[in-house]
Amino acid sequence: VLGCALSENKQTVPVSRSSGESVLLSCTCTDLQDRPVGVQWRTPNREDLLQRYSSRVQTFNQSPPGNLSVLISDLTEEDGGIYTCWINQNQYRNFSLTVKDCKLSETQEKDIHKYPGDSVLLPCSCTDQHTKPINVKWEHGDSGGTEVSNEMANYTGRVQMFNKNLPANLSLLISNLTEQDQGTYRCSINNKQS
Repeated sequence: VLGCALSENKQTVPVSRSSGESVLLSCTCTDLQDRPVGVQWRTPNREDLLQRYSSRVQTFNQSPPGNLSVLISDLTEEDGGIYTCWINQNQYRNFSLTVKDCKLSETQEKDIHKYPGDSVLLPCSCTDQHTKPINVKWEHGDSGGTEVSNEMANYTGRVQMFNKNLPANLSLLISNLTEQDQGTYRCSINNKQS
């Protein structure tokens, strides 16, 4: 009984994705009906992949048994690095994963003049339109960093975002402006860039 012979053994495959996307790391026996004796996936930190990312990983080895691939979802920039599929402790395949994160396209201050009752579009977006930040937060700096969202009493029904349909477009539309709305607004992503 020969067991699994790993297709493309001892190769490194470069893979590039954007944050928020999924990646399929393809690792298979040359005969998909073969069942390897031992299979182990390792993260860049040499941890067990299935334990480390249990909630974000899907495996496919039930049918056929020779498909040892994994699907990792909701990628973040920190997920980048070398992933390894080990078979029978002597065969392996590496994946060099690069995850591009959202970088804000413009970070300088911009002056906008409007009148009470007007609407205003505050622009904010990722330079790469395929990236998807993990979290986005708008704040009104002049009111002590108050979050700007429909959940806040003074903005209820007046704000709209576009990132549900276009994840890289983080712009904010505020309608029916009042004098209390004036001041500095900040768009922050992933609690680091603004």
